[in-house]
Amino acid sequence: MRLVYVFDAYCGWSHGFSRTLLEITERHPDIPVEVVSGGLFTGAGRVPISRFGYIQGANAKISTLTGAEFGEGYERLIADGAFVMDSEAAARGMAALRQTAPGRAAELAAALQNAFYIDGHSLSEPDTYRRVAEAAGLDADAVAADVEAPATRAAAEADFRRAAQLGVDAYPTLLAARRAGQDRHRAPGCRPLDRRSPARGGRPVRRRPRGLGARAAHPPLGAAPGQRGVRRRGAARRRSLPRQRADPGEDLGRGRRTPRDRRTGAADPLSPQAP
Repeated sequence: MRLVYVFDAYCGWSHGFSRTLLEITERHPDIPVEVVSGGLFTGAGRVPISRFGYIQGANAKISTLTGAEFGEGYERLIADGAFVMDSEAAARGMAALRQTAPGRAAELAAALQNAFYIDGHSLSEPDTYRRVAEAAGLDADAVAADVEAPATRAAAEADFRRAAQLGVDAYPTLLAARRAGQDRHRAPGCRPLDRRSPARGGRPVRRRPRGLGARAAHPPLGAAPGQRGVRRRGAARRRSLPRQRADPGEDLGRGRRTPRDRRTGAADPLSPQAP
């Protein structure tokens, strides 16, 4: 089995999930984790942060449910209101860090979000990635230079395509990939603006939960009895949980149910080599 973690560095729910992601990697170092950047704020979605009036309320909920911290540097950005979140720039920075230390992608993704949500550093500035790289013991000059490299831009665009190919439309989403299919866990997270309700001020549309009620912080794989985790195929279900259908396209989180892959004879969409 391997994990595919699709997140956006500018998503507060992804920040809240970081602690759980790190627990998973620490307890299961033998399970490879692929980190894919999503495109939450791209194109017309790149607007001043003051346009998102629900952010402070969402952050309070994230803190309550996950224990995530939001620092003074970040709060100053919120108070000023002029800062523009650009997911394409953040994806480039994540790609530069990831290619420098592929085996530490999950750790670096969490550090990148701390740089924004705690320290208030812009993820559009190469110096931010220099700081993250230095703190991680990486070649800071190489990472900062790679942020603007054409190959890194291509890697960011490839991440966006891969997230779409996987059917991910909300962040964070954690996929557990096996030969027989995939399980999907999603925190009650972030959606692009074009998938939000204009009548609700751009806030995410809430839909009736399907399947397992994923919490904002999920226990690690192999969790102790009484905790929720990614269910292994063939494992006994807890009686308190609703019955799941064996559908690799079933959304096990609170978000919207993602479309099933109806293609036949297609390559495994979770394979990095898939088109």
